[in-house]
Amino acid sequence: MTDEQVELLEKITEAIEAQPAKPDYHDYEYGKCSKDDYVAQYNKWAAVDNFVTAITQYDLMKNGRL
Repeated sequence: MTDEQVELLEKITEAIEAQPAKPDYHDYEYGKCSKDDYVAQYNKWAAVDNFVTAITQYDLMKNGRL
């Protein structure tokens, strides 16, 4: 494994560990945040969640459990 690959894995790990909480739609609905803020928070949360889901599915398929 190259140094660049190790660095990339470390950055991915940091991103997963720093994943923000899923934003609450009610915060937008009740005026606690703007729609743009809600969408930005959701997109940050979803980016990490989608990646983790894809890795989990890959692992399950690789090990014959999916």
